[in-house]
Amino acid sequence: MKRVLLTAVAFAFSTGIAFAGDPMAAFIGNTLKVTGPDGTTKIWYKADKTYSAVDAKGTKMSGTWELAGDQLCTVQKDPAPPAGHEKNCGAVGDRKVGDSWDSPAPNGQKLTLSLVAGS
Repeated sequence: MKRVLLTAVAFAFSTGIAFAGDPMAAFIGNTLKVTGPDGTTKIWYKADKTYSAVDAKGTKMSGTWELAGDQLCTVQKDPAPPAGHEKNCGAVGDRKVGDSWDSPAPNGQKLTLSLVAGS
């Protein structure tokens, strides 16, 4: 499930409108909360192009992120994802702290994402 959730996060970004500038600025130093049927996962994007996350069960995940045009691409490093699921990309939208939005996961589940101040 945790792999599905992080994949969903990449897709969830695609519900926003792409814009010029640094689309990740609001995410750095803040917390992205992703809430679905299995609880809430918290994700922290860092300026050094890494991220860490913890799901509702306390499972920790980490990896790297990069911008490729208007796409945010994440690569989960720990724990190692299943073969073929290493990299996930989705369009980045114009988000700011305090925003909350809904997005479907690739498996059809509804996710609610919220960008909250701090970590």
